[in-house]
Amino acid sequence: RQLDAVYNSQVTISSGPAIQAQYRVLESITHQFECIAPNMEQEALQDKRVRQAISYALDRSELINRVYVGHGTASVIPVMPNSPYLDAKLPAYDHNLDEAAALLKKAGYVDSDKDGVVDAVTEKGVTKLSLRLVVNETTDNVLRKDAAQTVAEQLRKVGIEVTVEALEWDAYEKAVEEKDYDLLMAGIYLGNTPELSPILGTDGA
Repeated sequence: RQLDAVYNSQVTISSGPAIQAQYRVLESITHQFECIAPNMEQEALQDKRVRQAISYALDRSELINRVYVGHGTASVIPVMPNSPYLDAKLPAYDHNLDEAAALLKKAGYVDSDKDGVVDAVTEKGVTKLSLRLVVNETTDNVLRKDAAQTVAEQLRKVGIEVTVEALEWDAYEKAVEEKDYDLLMAGIYLGNTPELSPILGTDGA
């Protein structure tokens, strides 16, 4: 029995073991980089401590195992994990809910009304930390939406309320262009030679 290739959207938590039981599975590192991009024009996300709290609240191991059936590699920066340009000494935001909660508190966010969502007192009054996570919904990549839902569940553990908004491609492109999102789930193709200015530069897309 021979199976040359299978789309990653066809491999799920339930089907993964069945495929491995019937076929010899050969794996290779792809150039696909999945990431969450913050909208730096969103008031709460302009605070570095809030962005750091989000990074600490994310459980990348759970995300990889739950959504991608264990077939993924956590990365600190958008560089191929086998690239000679990758600095292994870069600091990583390991999963740490206590550190995330502490950073949110330093940024002025506490759950004052005990509803499970942190809030801050600003000039506009009491503002809850509620964010929209925009993701594109396509038939050839259903896993990205699943990943977004998992991210929302993880951030809720530190009191960040996340609403996942799945958009068709045209609406998604418009949201990206107009920066109509708080957090953006996106996939980026990485080349062998890192060129990060389109991703990290102030003039990047």
